[in-house]
Amino acid sequence: MGARVLVVEDDPDMSRLIRRGLRMKGFESELAGTLAAARELLAPGENPFDAATVDLQLPDGDGGSLLGLLRERGIPAIVLSGYYDVESAPEIIAFNVPAVQKPFGLAQLARVLDAMIHRHERSDALFFELHELSGQEASVLSCALHGLDAAATAMELDCTVATVQAYWQRIFRKLGVRSREAVVNRLLRFRQG
Repeated sequence: MGARVLVVEDDPDMSRLIRRGLRMKGFESELAGTLAAARELLAPGENPFDAATVDLQLPDGDGGSLLGLLRERGIPAIVLSGYYDVESAPEIIAFNVPAVQKPFGLAQLARVLDAMIHRHERSDALFFELHELSGQEASVLSCALHGLDAAATAMELDCTVATVQAYWQRIFRKLGVRSREAVVNRLLRFRQG
């Protein structure tokens, strides 16, 4: 299974083109044509995404407003827009995300997405190693990054909720914190350098 990409784009033709191009490059994608649809797909416990593409001009608001939520969830994003000088958009500057002006090449988009996903994976692996997290502890933390609660994590890892809670207690001790939120925030800050 390839990396999962959330494509937030209101133009149906552009959405289909992006989806087809990503599929040819080995990615899976889910389409959202509005901010509301994107927020629903990003709800905790919903299908996790490895990356997202976001159009700034959407029918129900500014796509840039999703960048904060994506950062909170640890999902790297790239902005795609054809309406103005995309590099100077305030959201791009504030969240320091890559931006591509439409029209763009699908091979270029796939390369940027692949690089962003692998950068996060390498960063996470270094974080896990620095804090001496076991493979199972790292898996529990990865599930939290994707918005899964203890019960969903237990199902994902094929163990009990009590086992997941025990792993969290070990993670708390190793990082010197007292909450899942503190652990996730520390990892997200680590990713940002």
